[in-house]
Amino acid sequence: MAIRWNEEDVMKKLKKQKEEEESGQTDKRMWTPTTPKKGKSVYRVRPLPDMTSGGEAWVKRFQHGFQAPSGSWFIENCPTTMGNKCPVEDYLNKQNLFNNGDPKDKNFASKVYKKKNYFMNILVIKDDRSDGENEGKVFIWRFGQKIYEKISSALFPEPGMEQIMFLDPYKGRDFLISTKMVKDGDKDYPNYDESVFAQTPSAIADTDEAINKILESCFDLKTELLAPKYFKTYEEFEKMFKANVIDYRSGERKEEKKVEEKKEEKKEDKKIEEKLVEPKKEDVPVKETPVVEEVNDDEFLASLNKELKHLQGEKTK
Repeated sequence: MAIRWNEEDVMKKLKKQKEEEESGQTDKRMWTPTTPKKGKSVYRVRPLPDMTSGGEAWVKRFQHGFQAPSGSWFIENCPTTMGNKCPVEDYLNKQNLFNNGDPKDKNFASKVYKKKNYFMNILVIKDDRSDGENEGKVFIWRFGQKIYEKISSALFPEPGMEQIMFLDPYKGRDFLISTKMVKDGDKDYPNYDESVFAQTPSAIADTDEAINKILESCFDLKTELLAPKYFKTYEEFEKMFKANVIDYRSGERKEEKKVEEKKEEKKEDKKIEEKLVEPKKEDVPVKETPVVEEVNDDEFLASLNKELKHLQGEKTK
């Protein structure tokens, strides 16, 4: 029997698929807020303790994520998460790319350097996407340094400030995630600065049984995110990094050097051409300065008498 066409159900699924694609949410364990291009979105979630690890709130993981010169996306967990050596960091330090004074090298190093991420179990309270399909479910939420600072300062406030024990399943606080786009230079980035904890404490469910069920749904974060299978060996990581980044970068450097050499050659050629076609100087007649001989009076009189005698002799003849 053919499945009956239902446009409403199909559109719901297509809408959900579109939202997942836009948010990059492909791992069904993970929950990711969507940032609108205009305005802002607000989600309500409840951070939960990871009871499998004795109540820890989050785990930290380093990751490299960038588009490599090869054109492929290089997204790999960094071995330094587990205290191991990383071939990317070794390459950057060996080449001294952060501090050699070349802006291009520094920009490249910043691009490929590891990024810090945090992961936490959450209960989604309010999420208007897909008609609230995510609401009432436990997910893993990944967040960055700014959110971490808000969470950390709530648990460990400055002297005189109130502690917010948001992890308490009975008297904890929901977290309101506010996200909007902000411009940084020519690019737009999601911003979560307006995110805050709710002012009123609340329980995550109405009964102990329901509360326990939610807590039992939490993921073992260390097993789910920090297991050895999620990290490549040094040799595997180095081979991939070399093939997609170092080899291409070396090629780019060679091309840049060739371009610079060609520029210098053109400059030298131009200098030679200028010398060859240097205009001749016009011939300017040189004015001779008359030479004036100095003659004393005695010599002048003697020569004059000599000349007179010669004339008289000529007349006598």
